[in-house]
Amino acid sequence: MQGRRDEQTTFSDALWINRIPEGSYWSRMRQYLERIDDLAFSSLFSRVGRPSVSPVRTFGALLIQLEKGWSDREFEEESRFDERCKYALGVSRDFPGIDAVTLCDHRARFMQSDVVFALFADLLAQAKEKGLISEDKLQIVDSFMVGGAGAVQDTYTLLRKGIVRLLRVAEFHELRSKLEPVLSRQDYATDAKPKINWDDPEEKRRLLESYVIDARNLVVAARASRPLPKDLSDASDLLERIANQDVDDSDGQIKMKKGVAKDRVISVTDPDMRHGRKTSSAKANGFKAHISTDGSFVTSVVVTAANRPDAEPLPEVLKQCEANGVKPEQVMGDSAYCNWPTKESMALDGIELVAKVPSEARVDGKYPKSMFDIDTRAGVVRCPEGSEARFDPSAIESRKGTVVCFSDCAACPARNECTQARTGRTISIHPYEPEIATERKKQATTKFKEFYAQRSVGERSISHLTRHGARHARYIGVFKVWFQEVLAALNFNVKAFARLSAATTG
Repeated sequence: MQGRRDEQTTFSDALWINRIPEGSYWSRMRQYLERIDDLAFSSLFSRVGRPSVSPVRTFGALLIQLEKGWSDREFEEESRFDERCKYALGVSRDFPGIDAVTLCDHRARFMQSDVVFALFADLLAQAKEKGLISEDKLQIVDSFMVGGAGAVQDTYTLLRKGIVRLLRVAEFHELRSKLEPVLSRQDYATDAKPKINWDDPEEKRRLLESYVIDARNLVVAARASRPLPKDLSDASDLLERIANQDVDDSDGQIKMKKGVAKDRVISVTDPDMRHGRKTSSAKANGFKAHISTDGSFVTSVVVTAANRPDAEPLPEVLKQCEANGVKPEQVMGDSAYCNWPTKESMALDGIELVAKVPSEARVDGKYPKSMFDIDTRAGVVRCPEGSEARFDPSAIESRKGTVVCFSDCAACPARNECTQARTGRTISIHPYEPEIATERKKQATTKFKEFYAQRSVGERSISHLTRHGARHARYIGVFKVWFQEVLAALNFNVKAFARLSAATTG
């Protein structure tokens, strides 16, 4: 059954007030946990049985874990011996600590409910009521990479682990003995690496072929089971995807496909993980967290696979933001959010999307596109040397875009400064070319640059989040990673609430 907090203290506990600084993280966490009612967690526990540790304290433990980067076992030790930790949890100095098993059990209960998300929204409501959330109606949106907790695996390991996973699920349903006869290989009971000459391409190909054939046969056999359990169906779908994503059998011979498959599964341990890049140099295997903030509080958190574009979950980010009681009139992001259909859609909802137009490409110092005069109404493009090329203006009206090719570049004296293409210089006309040109002029002004400088608060928020538990996933699966990121954001908001409240009253 649910445990309740014991408010009884000892004489030595009274001395803590002089030992724990009032503005410290420990003091702020204690103040926050004291405002949470035990009844907020009542639906997660039975009303009979031996009382557990108060879920308010195990909830606080999850926040402290992220702040300090402690594992469950490390927190068990710290909650037993660290007086600062005990003070934050609101327990006496002789408190025996919270064991890792209890912490793990309570975390699982929290994940199965919406209590953490409700507490996240509740703190934002309190901040709004006290006037701590900015009233200028501006929200900053940004994203960052989250390293996955699952092992990244190569094609051979993916296939092998996928087969083993399906067999284990089948064994749970007492179906393994019916499925194993379709397998040609008999070494799936061991984790030992196949003993082949890994420097021989043909041996590697034959190994791949045997894995793929076994995987496909196993999927067919598993799906023939009636009734088909959901977990067996899911394992079959995953194995089928793995067996096809890296394989080319178009010529009747199974071999490794060249290049990387789109939306490639990279781990059987965590099938939700993906390869992703934030920049050309910053890449990660796992997930991408998307947040909105007013500079003081994180107001929404969405987690996607690492390969999803930054702007894709923006509607969900704003929907969650509004559900948490914050309705922005302006949303600011970097150039990754400069998506014109999204801008138009948001404008219909009364929200202005402010995002910097991406810098234009300039290849080998050649004339950039901005040196060409583009008249979208007349359908004319004039190059810096005076030549003209025409296009159909309806391409802009229909939002399809087009490509213009200059046919008289061969005799141009500035050809080497413009293009090396034999057919002449080409200019791509964006479906939103007039809007882009207008926006570029606007963004070159000092007024815009001063306004856009506010976007840096989003980067500072992300820096704080990633230093306190948000950079690396502790759990498997996109939902559990989202749970972790919400906890990290809530921990961030707890500190912001205490800091701004003190500044207001002080």
